[in-house]
Amino acid sequence: MENKNLLPKKWEFVGDVLILRIPKEIEKQEKNVAEIYAEVLNAKTVVKVMGIRGRYRKPKIKVLYGSSTETTHKENKIRFKLDVSKVMFSSGNIDERIRTAYLSNKNETVVDMFAGIGYFSVPMAVYSKPKRIFAYEINPDAYHYLCKNIGLNKVQNIVTPFLSDNRN
Repeated sequence: MENKNLLPKKWEFVGDVLILRIPKEIEKQEKNVAEIYAEVLNAKTVVKVMGIRGRYRKPKIKVLYGSSTETTHKENKIRFKLDVSKVMFSSGNIDERIRTAYLSNKNETVVDMFAGIGYFSVPMAVYSKPKRIFAYEINPDAYHYLCKNIGLNKVQNIVTPFLSDNRN
């Protein structure tokens, strides 16, 4: 490849899915680039993110290598199951997820009005163990993974999910 300086210098892993941003100048070689990154970085799947769209903030992605976009992301001893083609996940928010995990106490009731897949509700339930967390999510795909993540992290006794527009 003659444009080695255009190769992605940053990437994001969500579970075993590698997310790349491919410059326009090398888009014709993106599948080859993805295969090399997958082999070197040991990724099961490589996707290209082309934006976030709509009311549900659904990622627009293109699979460049591999096939399965569903993965389990482990962070701070919490497991998040998700599909990167259906819901967004920003590993860059880890500091905020860690900070909010310890904000509550066992006597409090918490309402998470934009729960997503449980980014904040699940860590808070695991580490702060408040009396109750009511987690509202409007996106059916995110709600599906919210329910899975509540079970995966064994916090069903604390987190109650709702598929709902919290404005109602």
